[in-house]
Amino acid sequence: MAGKNILVVDDDSGLRRIMRIQLEEAGFRVSLVANGDEALRMVAELQPALTITDLNMPVTGLTPLQGLKETESQTTVIVMTAFGTVESAVAP
Repeated sequence: MAGKNILVVDDDSGLRRIMRIQLEEAGFRVSLVANGDEALRMVAELQPALTITDLNMPVTGLTPLQGLKETESQTTVIVMTAFGTVESAVAP
C-alpha cells in the first residue's frame, strides 16, 4: 500500500532511528536514508506518500526537492531543521 510509505532523509543516524520507531508505531512503513542522492533513488523505487528531509546536512536537504522537481513523483515533502533562519525558510 504505497500511501503508507514514508521516506526519512537525515544524516543523523540516531534521529533516523527515533523517527522510524515513532512512525512505525503509528502504522507507517518507513525507509531511512542518510543523504539526498540516496533519497532520490529511494523515491523513484518506493514512491513514498511522504518524504521527510533535514535541511541542515553536509549536502543540503533541499537536494532531494531539486531532483524531485525533475521527476513525476507525487511524494509530499516536509523539510525540517533544528537550525532555522528566516533566510532558509523563504529560500527559493
